[in-house]
Amino acid sequence: MYVMKGTNSKTDQELVLAYSKGDEQAFHALVKRHMNGVFRCALSFCHDSETAEDIAQETFVKAWKHIGRYNPNYAFSTWISAIAKNTALDFLKKRATIPFSAFGSQELIAMEAAGAVSAANSNSFKNSAADNASINTALKNLSSRDREVINMHYQQGYTFEEIGKKMDRPMNTVKTWHRRAIQNLRENF
Repeated sequence: MYVMKGTNSKTDQELVLAYSKGDEQAFHALVKRHMNGVFRCALSFCHDSETAEDIAQETFVKAWKHIGRYNPNYAFSTWISAIAKNTALDFLKKRATIPFSAFGSQELIAMEAAGAVSAANSNSFKNSAADNASINTALKNLSSRDREVINMHYQQGYTFEEIGKKMDRPMNTVKTWHRRAIQNLRENF
């Protein structure tokens, strides 16, 4: 748990609770505490400091709008990082090219709302309407459970451990479902 030193020694969870009770300064403290991490996360995707600043700002606007969705049983830094990642991917999607390095080795197909695009033969993913239609078709062919795992991981930013807790299943089971869903998407895409 991250604790800010100085006059404000509240944990992130305590700050979220204080903000939900009307303390506007609590959210400002969260922004101040996590701004550098969010900026670094955004910069790792876009490699441009001005763009990273814009992404960081948009990340905190989204966090502010959806603070009610934050689950205090999990680290705030994980939640805000997932929002930053998805915001950066959305930005890159709008620019129509996502660097291959933005995805992990198991994540060769990114999902539509998180910047989904098809695999190209080069070191980038290229986005087109046909690619999005193909991805949507491939997603519809997944079981509802597999779609839920893909949605929770890519669109909502949950870790496999968090998904396992929410679905009341072991983390390794969730990883297996994820791996099979990605394999199914590759075969049907």
